[in-house]
Amino acid sequence: MHEIFELLDYTDYQSNLNKIIKRCFIANQIVYDDNWTEGLKQMVDNVLTSDITIFHGGVDSGQSFKLNSISNDNKRAECEFNVNMEDSFLKNYFNGFIDLLVKIDDRVVIIDWKSDSLNQQFTSYADAQQLISHVNDSYSIQRTLYGYYLIEALSSKYPNKTKQQVFNDHFGGVCYVFLRGCNKNKSNGI
Repeated sequence: MHEIFELLDYTDYQSNLNKIIKRCFIANQIVYDDNWTEGLKQMVDNVLTSDITIFHGGVDSGQSFKLNSISNDNKRAECEFNVNMEDSFLKNYFNGFIDLLVKIDDRVVIIDWKSDSLNQQFTSYADAQQLISHVNDSYSIQRTLYGYYLIEALSSKYPNKTKQQVFNDHFGGVCYVFLRGCNKNKSNGI
């Protein structure tokens, strides 16, 4: 599922979606089945047309966007990061990949795809408080590392700003997108 979102042109995703799904199945040695295609196409459509909130630093801006409005020039998939905190020799060294960065005006939003099914105690992807609680319990360290990396990377682009100014002016948030829970024109699963 992640690879499908890596390869798509979000603004024109329907024109080559069948071909990309088939390519991903074959490349990952998964037996291709036409019956799966319709379900995957619906999932992709729901994800790319969901409402994603933009944050101004750590504050909900009241604005949202849809991924299908993001051109290829304003997105970057599988962004590798390396962080050596406090300049200690490998003591606090972290390496990873951010699934997607998108640029909205002057802000960068981190998108992390979640393709897992949630546990039986989870009642609904529309229950925002339960989803936030799950993300806080499961991904708080990841979110911190992603945010730290992005602020460091953005600070190099804005050398005349403090890190706090970079955060306030250019950080658009960290969004966990549960692929199985998204719906068109809603923020379910995000």
